[in-house]
Amino acid sequence: MGELAHLRTLKLRNNRFTALPAAAYTMRHLTELDLRDNRITTLPAVRAVHLKYLQKLDLRWNAVKPSDDGVQALVGRGCIVYL
Repeated sequence: MGELAHLRTLKLRNNRFTALPAAAYTMRHLTELDLRDNRITTLPAVRAVHLKYLQKLDLRWNAVKPSDDGVQALVGRGCIVYL
């Protein structure tokens, strides 16, 4: 994963993920993450804090709720989250 450390945009649509892959949390420079149409139900706040440069997160067509702790943590620091 070292070669992906400086990745800024990642599109993981329609992959049947039930959670954000752990490797994504190591991509410290990620600014846009597209996770549309997966099977994600939650985004843990303790993991969301590792996405400190994320500006846009697309979680449409997943089961994540606006009240989710991870969503709230990202929105609270200015990240745009699409649900």
